[in-house]
Amino acid sequence: MGNVYFGNSNHQAWIKAPQTGVRASNQGWSAETQLLSGRTYIRRSDASHKRFTMNWLGSMNDTENSLIIVKDFADGLYGPGPFFWNDPYAMTSNMFPPAWAAPAMSIDTDWDAICPDDVGVTKEKVLTSSVSSLVGNNTQDYPIYTAKFTAPGSPTAQSDKFTFYIPEGYTLWLGLHGHHGATGAAFGKPYKNGVAGTAVNITPLSVATATRVNTSFSGSTADKVEFYLAKTASSPCTFHISGLIAQLLKNGTTPEQGKFVSGRGTMGLEFASLPEIEYYSAAINNGQIGMSATFAEI
Repeated sequence: MGNVYFGNSNHQAWIKAPQTGVRASNQGWSAETQLLSGRTYIRRSDASHKRFTMNWLGSMNDTENSLIIVKDFADGLYGPGPFFWNDPYAMTSNMFPPAWAAPAMSIDTDWDAICPDDVGVTKEKVLTSSVSSLVGNNTQDYPIYTAKFTAPGSPTAQSDKFTFYIPEGYTLWLGLHGHHGATGAAFGKPYKNGVAGTAVNITPLSVATATRVNTSFSGSTADKVEFYLAKTASSPCTFHISGLIAQLLKNGTTPEQGKFVSGRGTMGLEFASLPEIEYYSAAINNGQIGMSATFAEI
């Protein structure tokens, strides 16, 4: 894999990629009851969280590629979590988590909702085919359900925010497939070195287009971008959000066109187990060690 971009809100850095064979499991709860008929009944959570078990082999003291930075983050050297990593398997597909990529999944389920409950927003799940006059004919395999968010007239309101971190040499691409009224918008708000820039209005795409993303932020001008929905005036507004896509590509790379890609990314991560280090040889590779740690999505 090479290197992976990792960090928290205070500090981000390239770390040595874990060895191949990273275990990435999806965990929720389930309960199975054996019925007298001989059949079985299963209840399980709608939502799940990811857990990553990672192993590294490398140097403890190499100034350029030291593994000790992972332990430094765990020790709190750069402040507390949650932590993030730009998962190489999600960067070129869809960096949003599942229920952000398909917001209808979060309505009347265990998945975290994009819109908080305390702002008076009405949340409904509607068939994407039933709102084709607004979002287009679903020819690109977007979710069969679309999230319908109706925001009241007053006050103005914002959804929760999803944050992306952009390393130098990369560009973040965002795409919203759906529709919103004239008093609403979807925004990407860039930051550079802690200073906020002007929020960029993301023009909605239909579910009939092969264009997945249409708004970009270069790492040379933004090291962080917050994505969110907002009502921009006091009159009511309705959002129909069928799907969201985010990709992090090397500068100069043109996003591929195609059908909907489900969410492969994660929310914040935390150390589920502190790094374990095994010393191999102080004389090799400026302190050769093995290291392992488990991260859980929170």
